[in-house]
Amino acid sequence: MSGPLFANWSSVLDYLRIDIGYDTTEQFRALYLNTRNSLIRDEILWRGTVDNTQVHVREVIARAIELGAAAMILVHNHPSGDAEPSAADLALTRSICRAAAPMQIAVHDHVIVSKAGCVSMRSAGLI
Repeated sequence: MSGPLFANWSSVLDYLRIDIGYDTTEQFRALYLNTRNSLIRDEILWRGTVDNTQVHVREVIARAIELGAAAMILVHNHPSGDAEPSAADLALTRSICRAAAPMQIAVHDHVIVSKAGCVSMRSAGLI
C-alpha cells in the first residue's frame, strides 16, 4: 500500500462500528501499522463470549514483531451496547502499552466499539 487506508480518524471509527459494532460475541483485534501509519494487517486475535474474551499481551506483541509493525490500534467490541471501558479493559491496555514500549512499537489507541458508538481511550485521556 502506498498511502493511508483511511482518509481520517472518523472513517476508521465508521469502519470498526460497521464491522464489529453489532457482533453478539466479543472479539479482540489489532490494526497493525507501518512507520507511515498505513495498514499492514487488520487481524482478529481472539473471539470470546457475550461479555469476555481472553487476551494474551505477549501474543499481541509477538504478532506485531512478526509483521514488522511500528504501531498498532487495539480494538474490541462490547456486545452489551455500552462502549465505556471497564477496569479490566484499562488494565489490559496499560499492560500492552508497557510491553510494546521497549520494542519501539507505538500503541496509538484502544477503541471499544458497540452498536451505540465507539470510545477511544486516547481521546478520553485514558492512555
